[in-house]
Amino acid sequence: KFSPHISCILNITPDHLDRHLSLENYSDLKARIFLNQKNKDFTVLNRDDARVYPLASKTKAQVIFVSKKGNLERGVFLQNARIKRRFDKEEEIVPYKELTFSGSHNLENILSSVAIASLYGVEAEIIREALIEFKGLPHRAEWVGEVEGVEFINDSKATNEDAVRSSLEFRNKRTILIMGGKDKGADFSSLKKVVGEKVRKLILLGEAKRNIRNQLNGICPIEEVEDMREAVRQAFKDAQRGYSILLSPGCASFDQFKDYKERGEVFKREVRRLEKEIERR
Repeated sequence: KFSPHISCILNITPDHLDRHLSLENYSDLKARIFLNQKNKDFTVLNRDDARVYPLASKTKAQVIFVSKKGNLERGVFLQNARIKRRFDKEEEIVPYKELTFSGSHNLENILSSVAIASLYGVEAEIIREALIEFKGLPHRAEWVGEVEGVEFINDSKATNEDAVRSSLEFRNKRTILIMGGKDKGADFSSLKKVVGEKVRKLILLGEAKRNIRNQLNGICPIEEVEDMREAVRQAFKDAQRGYSILLSPGCASFDQFKDYKERGEVFKREVRRLEKEIERR
């Protein structure tokens, strides 16, 4: 039987509901990761996620919480922009600003990684060095480059609305957001608040663009485009120095691409082409 010594669940979002039919079914399937754990094992859970927190009562393992909202009696947390852990004693791991990869989803990944490393007895200084040296993964809040003071961020792996929200939370208030792809029946209206706060313009492409427009209409200026080339160029045309152009689709990629990786690579290719066009002017 599958029985990990350490299991981890960070979020449960309305994703893949075309396959799982209901959020309850999807949550039950995720919770099976700790079905066979014993009290000598550990379950790392995100204290901040309203759907994950109740799972603490369903595992036989010892629960370790992580939180980006402050102090925990036991676990790993962000406090005063510093990552800390508290088990036998409280220790500061690293100031968050020293890390090169950002986004609240990355912060949750960082906190859980610190928790798991701590459970294996890794010293705080070794964890700190590893975090500072880690440059992140492709297509996950990946910094692509800067063109005339405008930065481009590739978050093609963001395939649902919660991932888009996490990607936007740590952005500045001058973001042009590129969204769209294959529609999975997502509730994009849940993004109204964060889009209203952070996004100056929304560029939409793919099968889901009309659905996204209908759910976010009136929140910010919206423009529909046909492909990634047009999306990158239109976003750059609308941007000013100091803006961020963020690809965070909130959708699957299969309407126009093989997978999220190809979508991200096409985005990066178009940014490089744009940069060369600017240089030749």
